[in-house]
Amino acid sequence: MSISWKWLGDEGEPQCMVISHKDAQNWNDIDLVMKMRQLFDEANLLVGHNIDRFDNRVMTGKFIDYGLKPPSPCKSWDTLKMARKHKFGSNKLGDLGDRFGEGTKTKITHADVWYDLLFGSAKDSKEASQLMKKYNIQDVALTEKIFYHLMPYYQTGMTLGRLIGHQWVCDCGCSEGQFHGSGFDPVGKYRRWQCNNCGKWMKVREDNKEDRDEYNPPEEKPLLRHIAG
Repeated sequence: MSISWKWLGDEGEPQCMVISHKDAQNWNDIDLVMKMRQLFDEANLLVGHNIDRFDNRVMTGKFIDYGLKPPSPCKSWDTLKMARKHKFGSNKLGDLGDRFGEGTKTKITHADVWYDLLFGSAKDSKEASQLMKKYNIQDVALTEKIFYHLMPYYQTGMTLGRLIGHQWVCDCGCSEGQFHGSGFDPVGKYRRWQCNNCGKWMKVREDNKEDRDEYNPPEEKPLLRHIAG
């Protein structure tokens, strides 16, 4: 019935597409599916709450339904799985938003508007469409905020900076930090580096400033726009 998305770090609220009244009458969601496939193909990383068990599976099923070629491979970070690594009492999106002081989900959900959206008159469908947009946009905005709360404590061995070719960029987008000692892993010795912005720890194997400037020139601002949708 609808899709909503936002590129990580972009200003403004998330974007949203809702099925038109005409397409709803014909049970035709191809426009939504094609837009989502485009986003999947463009992103290096997908972030969402319960994205691995729900969103990714639903969309993959739709791609197959329409005989579309698979989008380019990309990883996903599921904020529900990230939250479950800790003891929060409730890992629901709205409860996490409330816990972190970021707000909660809208009171009206898709369950309250789906019938009017799919089977109502043109007027009913238009009103339901606006409510659906409000619901979806709030969900995506809330997910991004929760992601930033959980991200400093989430270690996967992969950083967003490496995805865009900047070794010294933290997952929060900051490239400034401090060295604090060294550590060892199966690959060998590394330097422990902590981000000045969010406090996340990273493994750094480049030992001098020249290497750092080669990967992340001071005059260039790292671009994280195409990291997550």
